[in-house]
Amino acid sequence: MRYKVLDSWRGIAAIMVAVFHFPAAGHIHQAAVVRHAFLFVDFFFVLSGFVISHSVREDLGSARATGAFLMRRLGRLYPLYAAVLLAFVGLEVAKALASSMFGLSAQTAPFQAGSPSDPGYLTLHILLLQAFHLTDGLSWNWPDWSIAAELWTYGLFALVCWLARRQRGYVLALLAATAFVVIVERSQTGIDLTYDLGFVRCVYGFSIGALCYDIWLRAGERLQRLPATVSEFAVLVIAIGFVVWAGRSGASIVSPFVFAPAVLVFAAQGGQISRALAAPALQRLGQLSYGIYILHAFFVLVFSTGVTLLARSHAPSYWRMETFEGFDQKIFLLPNTLALDGLTLGYLAIVIIAAMLTLKYIEAPARRFANGWAANMFGSPGRASSAP
Repeated sequence: MRYKVLDSWRGIAAIMVAVFHFPAAGHIHQAAVVRHAFLFVDFFFVLSGFVISHSVREDLGSARATGAFLMRRLGRLYPLYAAVLLAFVGLEVAKALASSMFGLSAQTAPFQAGSPSDPGYLTLHILLLQAFHLTDGLSWNWPDWSIAAELWTYGLFALVCWLARRQRGYVLALLAATAFVVIVERSQTGIDLTYDLGFVRCVYGFSIGALCYDIWLRAGERLQRLPATVSEFAVLVIAIGFVVWAGRSGASIVSPFVFAPAVLVFAAQGGQISRALAAPALQRLGQLSYGIYILHAFFVLVFSTGVTLLARSHAPSYWRMETFEGFDQKIFLLPNTLALDGLTLGYLAIVIIAAMLTLKYIEAPARRFANGWAANMFGSPGRASSAP
């Protein structure tokens, strides 16, 4: 069984995160749900725990099965991850050439030490170690901390399913509880851990998502007997209301528990909202979700670099510093707010087109290669998995 509606939600969540990172001060950027859309990363984690559990958990009973699972997951995520990281390096090279050949300078010097593009941070990204508080900030492709965290979490989940097969529910509950305590003790911004122990945040949400699948196995038929449309509308209102209200407050720490009922209700795929989400366009958006997520920061950086160069060659300032919930943020200004909304939509269109191209030319070929390699090395790959 494929949870098509959950695929669509994955695409919508990726769009929300992409808009959240785009610094255009239009109506879209100022919407409360967008200003707090970083919380949709936790929705990804819960959804991933649920879907991965459905896809492969019963297959992880041996070292061979575990090895095949991890190879498929790495082949699914790492090729595009590495390609986009290489694109960030290419952008720094382009900045260096523009500076030396044309005298143009961006906001930060290319490969500047201590900046997000510090070459010393590249090793951490290559080795997927940027979510373990080994630096003092986000670097290079800044959303990719969550991909690194997910890949390490997959490894932890595979070990739990293999070595603690009969007690895995208890172990997952213990992992979720331990992660919750660590987040409460260490975080000053609610659940918003990224470079600073983002791995713990991922384990927390993923474990709750995996436990949701246990609930689904035991109570799925009863959940399917609930009034479908009413249930879907209720969990959607609660989830959006929570995102708007919680933000980076301490309350955000419970966000996986808010998203978990939404995952369970929409797994039933029975209401009017589910039928709308099953539309081909939204299904396609779900297929593009990983590309949208991993690519969008590159286009934000390209855009920001261009605006910085434009601002230096014109008298009017196109930037404004804004403090929001204790965080300083540079946002882009234009006299017409609707033009900024149009710019945001244009940016999303570019990201989606890029995701379509990378799905065809990078993701799909890499997935086929990884699945074939896993089958040759470890035997049959089992059921095909779906991951955010």
